[in-house]
Amino acid sequence: MADAAPLEPAFVGAADGMGSAYEELRPLMRDAFAASVPFVATLTDGVVDFARNAMPGMVASVERAGPVVDGMASLMADAGAGVGEFFEIVSTGSEDAGLGVEHLGQLVAGVLPEVGGVLVGLTGVWAEHGDEVADVVTRIIGVINDMSGGALPVMSSAVGVALDVLSGVLNVIEPLSGALGPLIGMWLSLATTMRGIRAVRDVVSGVATSMIQFSDTTRRAAGSGSLMQTAGRGMLGVLGGPFGVALAAATIGLALFGSASQSAEGDQRSLSSALRDSAGAFDSNARSAIMQSEQYQSIAG
Repeated sequence: MADAAPLEPAFVGAADGMGSAYEELRPLMRDAFAASVPFVATLTDGVVDFARNAMPGMVASVERAGPVVDGMASLMADAGAGVGEFFEIVSTGSEDAGLGVEHLGQLVAGVLPEVGGVLVGLTGVWAEHGDEVADVVTRIIGVINDMSGGALPVMSSAVGVALDVLSGVLNVIEPLSGALGPLIGMWLSLATTMRGIRAVRDVVSGVATSMIQFSDTTRRAAGSGSLMQTAGRGMLGVLGGPFGVALAAATIGLALFGSASQSAEGDQRSLSSALRDSAGAFDSNARSAIMQSEQYQSIAG
């Protein structure tokens, strides 16, 4: 106690100062207490209502907390096992950890003096220019405040107009929301279906184009006498695969049928020309046209 004797006058002076300040603050404190009287009942009602409204749910939660408590017990058991294994594994590196802590101490011992020198330099800069920085920052904040004071009312008006428009749109949409939901679903389904149809149409169009090109190739090959060879190369080179082979075979059949139809059409034109020249009479020219046709030649052997 003798060692603390020099502090006695200081503490006595502090107590006298606090007593004087309390006497000065008593009227203000009395007014604050008097003004808070009506709020006591209101705050009490709020606390009581909170308890009444919260307790049923809390009781139901406690009654249904069995699975949660079981899960927490399992969690703690598993966490304990994990923590034990963690420390067991960490303990195997104790020698390296000790060296790491030692190196950390060396780092602190070397860095702190340098940091102290940097702080001294920054303190000198702040002491020289700190008042200018404070003045500039204060002026910048003042300018921002003045600008915001002029801009915020305009922005508030614009936001109010936008909210009014949005409110009007919602007033129109809300009564129709029950009907708009299925319509939107149908529209999305239709859009998805149309995309699928367009994709299939593109594929079919590509296949049809390939078949037309292949048909032209086989027709040109039929005119040059190498129908089957060129058709086979086109069939395997253009379409490819089992499905392509089937399409190519069908195209070859159509080409052959077209060639035969063209030959039959030529024979019919020859017969018609012979009959027209003989004024409808079945003369030797008509008989010759029939005998030279491919159908007659195939029947006659």
